[in-house]
Amino acid sequence: MPYASIPIVEQEVDRLLNLGFIKPVRHADWMAPVMFVKKPDGSSRFCVDYSTGLDDALQLHQHPVRLPEDIFATLSGGSHVFSQIDFSNAHLQMELDDDSKRLCNINTDRGVNEYQWSTLCQQAFKSIKDILNSDPLLTHYGPSLEVIVAADASEHGLGTVIKHRWPDRSVRAIAHASCSLNPA
Repeated sequence: MPYASIPIVEQEVDRLLNLGFIKPVRHADWMAPVMFVKKPDGSSRFCVDYSTGLDDALQLHQHPVRLPEDIFATLSGGSHVFSQIDFSNAHLQMELDDDSKRLCNINTDRGVNEYQWSTLCQQAFKSIKDILNSDPLLTHYGPSLEVIVAADASEHGLGTVIKHRWPDRSVRAIAHASCSLNPA
């Protein structure tokens, strides 16, 4: 790890320790180094490099990728809903069983840490599941349905929603976007 990255790594390890997402361990059968990758917005993404050994030891479960035509045919019945969600720190969003936790150790200058799952994570996961099972989610595009475009703007940002009006007169979002405006 480059010396310049050490303070950034230590800060992230402290954050994860304080949140209870990781805990120090004395011994680990498997461990992987960490690194930071610059994102397009200039921030850094905390990454674990499992290519150093663990990847080679894992049993692959390969599944064929469905063709877009097959996916669209499945969705065309109108009874399916899909959504895209970008989880921040996705590696912290899924509970691991104890056997898997032993494989997901990170190794830094400050020692080896194992990923955990806290009560707070469990509550957040339940909230996400409740939201995913609720009505306000996105629906798929139906070419025969009425399309509604709503937009709003202020001196601070822009926002838009593309929606469908369904035969029962209900309105569901297809897509939405927003952005903050920076001073010129």
